[in-house]
Amino acid sequence: MASSPRGTSGWFPDPAIGRGDHFARHADTSPYNAYVDRPAMLALAGDVGGQRILDVGCGAGHYAAELLSRGAEVVGIDDSATLLAHARRRLGDRADLHRH
Repeated sequence: MASSPRGTSGWFPDPAIGRGDHFARHADTSPYNAYVDRPAMLALAGDVGGQRILDVGCGAGHYAAELLSRGAEVVGIDDSATLLAHARRRLGDRADLHRH
């Protein structure tokens, strides 16, 4: 299997966009994020209705969106201003988001 040069495809970000934008763009549909990691972690969380959850490293808000849809109140923190901007677009004012 031939490898792609860094930044052109696969797991390496396109140099025209930043890493946070690359992650936010692909985490919705990447097989690992969308079909393995996120479903497994959300299954472990169980019934979150009425719970207040701290999403540390909330990224683009993928987990927060699902937790909110299950009735949780979410506080998210992340170090990336880019990812928090994506989270704010995804979540609106439904979650309390902070940059750490």
